[in-house]
This record gives sequence, C-alpha cells and structure tokens, in this order.
Amino acid sequence: MSNFTFLKTDWPDLYETAREAERNVASTSPPCSSAPKSSGKTCTNHLTPC
Repeated sequence: MSNFTFLKTDWPDLYETAREAERNVASTSPPCSSAPKSSGKTCTNHLTPC
C-alpha cells in the first residue's frame, strides 16, 4: 500500500514519481534524492500553467 494511491487516478505521472521516492526512502543511493525532486517538479507542472 502506498501513501500516494489517491494521486493514481487523476495524476498518474505524479503518482509514479512519488511512489518511486517512497520505494527508495530507506536507500542511500542517488535515486533516493532524485525521486523526491522529480515529484516536486511534476507537482509544480500540474499547478502552474505553461
């Protein structure tokens, strides 16, 4: 179960990046720090029109 399931229907791309960050939370590898950054960028793109 994910903390981000509520995003899956309306924002699947945001869900995927948030889920990736969640899966890597216990890791010290580079994806652990890049996935949250990617999630933040995706969220910002949804909230601000281009």
